[in-house]
Amino acid sequence: MWAVVQAFRVRDAVDIVLVAAVLYRVLVMFRGTRAVQMLAGLGGLIVAAFLARHLELFSSSWILENFWSVWVLALVVLFQPEFRRGLAQIGHNSFFRAMLGARGEQQSHVIDDVVKAAESLAGKRMGGLIVLERTTGAAMAEARPVADGPTLEAMIRLTRQVPVPDHVTRHAVDLVIATHPDRDTTAAITRYVRFGASPRAAQAMVLAAKATALLDGRPSVAVDDVRAVAPAALRHRLVLGYEAAADDITADDLVTGLLDAVGPPAVGLRGAP
Repeated sequence: MWAVVQAFRVRDAVDIVLVAAVLYRVLVMFRGTRAVQMLAGLGGLIVAAFLARHLELFSSSWILENFWSVWVLALVVLFQPEFRRGLAQIGHNSFFRAMLGARGEQQSHVIDDVVKAAESLAGKRMGGLIVLERTTGAAMAEARPVADGPTLEAMIRLTRQVPVPDHVTRHAVDLVIATHPDRDTTAAITRYVRFGASPRAAQAMVLAAKATALLDGRPSVAVDDVRAVAPAALRHRLVLGYEAAADDITADDLVTGLLDAVGPPAVGLRGAP
């Protein structure tokens, strides 16, 4: 034992820390997704292969050993959404963004210019003028079909088939309940809201979140999808009192405060809080 301690080097400690950090990030990335169940299944296969080899179950051992020859490809296929999300998070890391240098800074300037242009048009009411000129002039808009009835029906069916984890559904319900003034979610909601959203708001959030996940190429709904569509689903369903008009408070202001007050749920591995 003492010989092992004496042979321990600083680079060994660095290696252990790096492996622990990678495993931690993988667990955080997989948390709350179906990948957890898939990992549990892979763990079961590993245990089964170990037992088959030591119990001399030759047929089972042969099948399991041949499975490991394609395990890399199977992992890529099974965990493709999680890998995509993890690579996107790595790309958004400040270290890699700094490595992009001028290119990343140029993209940031472009975004800032677009935002400033939109704010300028909104301040001068130019957007409304452009819409009026295009819709009341001599030019006639030509409507062209982009999808037929069966295609739309198939899109609707596909959207409804997207699975939603239980904690995501509960979060949508929590957001709707929090819009009611008697819940004391925020002081602003208690003061300015007369009637909160109905269950139809939760239905709208879940369905819109399913469509958002599909558009992003993901097979299931995440909490962020529900929170992204919450303003569109809630703002017109809040009945505000005269105090809101007097204090220049909008429904968007209240929904923003609501999302800050009701944070995303913390979901642990295999149902842990």
